[in-house]
Amino acid sequence: MARPNKQGVDYFPLDVHLDDKVTIIEAEHGLIGFAILIKLLQKIYSEGYFYECGEVQQILFCKSISTDRNTVTTIINDCVKWGIFNEKLFNEYNILTSKGIQTRYFQAIYKRTDVKVIKEYLLIDVSDRNNIRYYSVLDNGNKDASIVSDIESTQSKVKESKENNNKEEIKKEDEIPIDEKQFNYLEYHTYYDLVEHAKKEESWFDSLLRLLKLEKETILSELENFPVVQEAKGNKVTNLKDFKNHFFNYMNLRKDDLRKVERKKSEISIVDRLEIERQKYFEILKKEQNGISKSTAV
Repeated sequence: MARPNKQGVDYFPLDVHLDDKVTIIEAEHGLIGFAILIKLLQKIYSEGYFYECGEVQQILFCKSISTDRNTVTTIINDCVKWGIFNEKLFNEYNILTSKGIQTRYFQAIYKRTDVKVIKEYLLIDVSDRNNIRYYSVLDNGNKDASIVSDIESTQSKVKESKENNNKEEIKKEDEIPIDEKQFNYLEYHTYYDLVEHAKKEESWFDSLLRLLKLEKETILSELENFPVVQEAKGNKVTNLKDFKNHFFNYMNLRKDDLRKVERKKSEISIVDRLEIERQKYFEILKKEQNGISKSTAV
């Protein structure tokens, strides 16, 4: 029996500086509000791009985090109220999702060959993806219903037929190492592809080190976080050349702040080393004093 295709993801990005919507939840509910929001995001991404939030699901979720249902329900309602989760889909289908969640999810699973999507739940356009099968929700007037129809949309059938006809070609393409593929806008439309390719260009990376005068670890960290920052701003990827220029300009604006962070880390490191040396000195001094005391006693 074939193993069912995985729908969820194993991790998701969490920004260091969160927006005001999250701050409001924390202000109104304290750390418990923030913790439950993160738990909800974990649940959503573990299952895909949405989480069914009916009565049964809420009871099981509350049990899993050892929190009373009234608290969780209140926090969920406030998350919907402040736009962290989409209000329309929550009211119509009792699901938790958002444009940001769906954007990050479909970026993460772009290499998968078979992704099931419920048309009514979509908040973003994924029509350019060739790995998606579309389904419909059988509502029948019940807002709690989330049953997936066995009937695929016409668009899905056309795409699946095209994939079957070109199965061998797709397989061969998947076997080509990433550094040998041509990075053009039509085939590779995410920042993540370009990040992986750019990291392999040693001459370009050496130029960044020389021009920006930043540590390698700092540039790598910023490069890996760059896709999340740019797509959160709604910026579109074009090609590798533009990507590299865009990243350099972005880093050039941030280099002074990043250097301050590096200096601070260096200062902390020096303080830590001095503290270690101080502790060693006092240990030696203590041993010497104990030796003197023993010799005097004799």
